[in-house]
Amino acid sequence: MEVIMKTNDMNNNLSHANESLPDTELFTSKLKKEDEYNLNISKSFFWIYIGFIGLYSIMMIVNIIFDRGFIRMFSQIFFILSFVSFILIFRYNLKIYKKIDYTLPLSEMLSAVVKRYQLRLGHFLIILIPIILMDAGLTLTFYEDLSPMNPLYRVLIVQVFYIPIMVISALIGILIWRKKQKPLKDRAIQLLEELESF
Repeated sequence: MEVIMKTNDMNNNLSHANESLPDTELFTSKLKKEDEYNLNISKSFFWIYIGFIGLYSIMMIVNIIFDRGFIRMFSQIFFILSFVSFILIFRYNLKIYKKIDYTLPLSEMLSAVVKRYQLRLGHFLIILIPIILMDAGLTLTFYEDLSPMNPLYRVLIVQVFYIPIMVISALIGILIWRKKQKPLKDRAIQLLEELESF
């Protein structure tokens, strides 16, 4: 009798496991689509910023040849440094998305998804580097054009336009993450919890 009860309990647990585990194929399909999209975006911006570096390098050489001033030259240097920083960020992203392996055991794959799509403070701090460098480039670009004004005001007037644009861009990025990537991360966490409970 006891053996029969244990067998029934085991069958009930297996049945519960099969019912409660979501359709991982649908989840994996959505995940692959998002990963591929992010891979293509990273690849596109990687080459776009390389193009910007080439363009600004030519502009800097022209400025040196025609002696258009150190301020303009330094502004282009800051832009180039900003583009290099963005290239490093996108190259890092490319390495992550190219190394994704969907044949890993389910628990390992889900853990990787959580790690990949987890929003971290470190990500914002890293992206601040090229943003600040670009800010310096823009400030120097308009510095001479605003020459009738006080030097401090010249800097502040650029910030009045630049900072709100960057804040709005950050908010749009967070909204996109909440709509597209956070659900994948949350689903992966849910799947992991259900796997651990069996």
